[in-house]
Amino acid sequence: SPGAAFVFLFAGPVSNIASILVLSKALGKKNIVLYIFSVVVAAVGFGLLFDLLYQRFNFTLQGNLSLGSAGAAGEYFNYAAALVFFVITVKGIYKTLKHKLGFR
Repeated sequence: SPGAAFVFLFAGPVSNIASILVLSKALGKKNIVLYIFSVVVAAVGFGLLFDLLYQRFNFTLQGNLSLGSAGAAGEYFNYAAALVFFVITVKGIYKTLKHKLGFR
């Protein structure tokens, strides 16, 4: 259901283990339990509300997942984006190795 998808999108970033560990050091164990409980209650509550509104107002979910709709321009954009990503990645690896090996 759309409400379940909303719950995953809402609670996922808030409840990852890195965030919880950092917050537990800042807030303490008692407050982190309250934090997790409030995130769970809010996520489920808003998910149920989302489903209720979805059914009440008969919303429709539509998406266009066809990859060919952009034509040749979309294909060139994909290649350009991949090339930029590749260059940035190689540059980062080069800088890391250069630093670790002591080259200037």
